[in-house]
Amino acid sequence: MRTKEICRTLTLLFPALLWAAPAQHIVSAKLSYDFKRHHGCKGKENRPCVVQFNIYDIPRQGKPVKLFSIPAPPGAKKHVKDIVGDSGPVELMSGPHTFGATALLSDGHESDPRWCTVTAVVGPDKHVSLNLP
Repeated sequence: MRTKEICRTLTLLFPALLWAAPAQHIVSAKLSYDFKRHHGCKGKENRPCVVQFNIYDIPRQGKPVKLFSIPAPPGAKKHVKDIVGDSGPVELMSGPHTFGATALLSDGHESDPRWCTVTAVVGPDKHVSLNLP
């Protein structure tokens, strides 16, 4: 009798577990950045400059997970719109996610990914598009 209950429970839960399982997605991000304070790196630099932007998946609890990076436009010194990049295949669970972007400087400092975020719902579509503020 106990075995039948377990089998029935598994039969009912199995489709939900399949839906919730992580799947491969490509994440595309578009952001803008004001390079007046820290310009985009170009060759050897004497002061800190922006090397790249890192895109993170920020869970409700726990540490942000880096998904991919977008190179900074070399030598940029003003506000630049439409900085874009794509991840390789990354595993994401279906449902709402908070994504964040950081600027990584040549001296190793990185902004907090929670300062620039967007929420998106990851669904069955293999492509996730983000427009970060």
